[in-house]
Amino acid sequence: MTIEALDLGMHVFCEKAMARTLADTKRMVDARKRTGRILQIGHQRMFNPVYLELMERIKRGEMGAIAQMKAYWHRDSEWRRDVPDGQPELDRRLNWRHYDEYSCGLWTELASHHLQVANWIKGSQPVSVVARGSNLRWTKPSEVNDNVAGIFTFDDGMSFIFDCTNNNDHYGMQIHVTGSKATAEIETNRYFTDEEPVSDAMKEMIDSVMTDTSETIPIGGSTWIPEVRTNYGGNEIVKGYDLDDTTLTMEAFVRFIREGSAPDELVVQGYRATVWALLASEAAKTGNPVTLPDEFRM
Repeated sequence: MTIEALDLGMHVFCEKAMARTLADTKRMVDARKRTGRILQIGHQRMFNPVYLELMERIKRGEMGAIAQMKAYWHRDSEWRRDVPDGQPELDRRLNWRHYDEYSCGLWTELASHHLQVANWIKGSQPVSVVARGSNLRWTKPSEVNDNVAGIFTFDDGMSFIFDCTNNNDHYGMQIHVTGSKATAEIETNRYFTDEEPVSDAMKEMIDSVMTDTSETIPIGGSTWIPEVRTNYGGNEIVKGYDLDDTTLTMEAFVRFIREGSAPDELVVQGYRATVWALLASEAAKTGNPVTLPDEFRM
């Protein structure tokens, strides 16, 4: 549908993941190049002020060298829609996420979001992925896993670690970016520098010495030990952010149409997120490391 719409001269907003196969994903990008139409993929974090501000800090070197990225997305759900009585044939349409023909499950429906962020931050894409998957929750047969984990390795050896489950929602969703100078928890808009506040025990000791009081000086508690972090809540990346990044994404699509063009980066990010979600699914199925064939590199 995307390719036909582009060939008819239409601009297209397409949800992630772009397609079910590497070949179809590339065909969509080729159609966009051939027609000159706008193709925007639904990765709303590229328009989120928190993510945009963090990208600027990374570019300025404020986080130092990015050493590792980790992300998780935990839910507690059957992930199914009810099928009307007497119409079992509708199950494949209503619950298409459970069928391998249409979906790679958690990889394409959820991991693709976080893969886009990892690729964006690195300014590149992985060179290989190893992954595993299992079925622990689904009470009805499913062709996709409800519990997955993967390690995506970049050409400098840095790893992006991702896990996702539909068995427990305690931890929710988060993306951790660990640099040599700071750490970001992007989904909750938190930023932690290495210059943390002095621990309570240290502060008490300093106050006691400076005021010449004869109080007991705490030196043996865990807060005294330098290796143990204090309860430092970090700072907001963007103060008071309460905008809806889905709305911002759609506003950008309309703006691009009016202007007649959109940044190439949007298609590149959508493409890379899709192909590596597909490759992770393959790695989980085979149990072997998977790389991207040269003809699909972008």
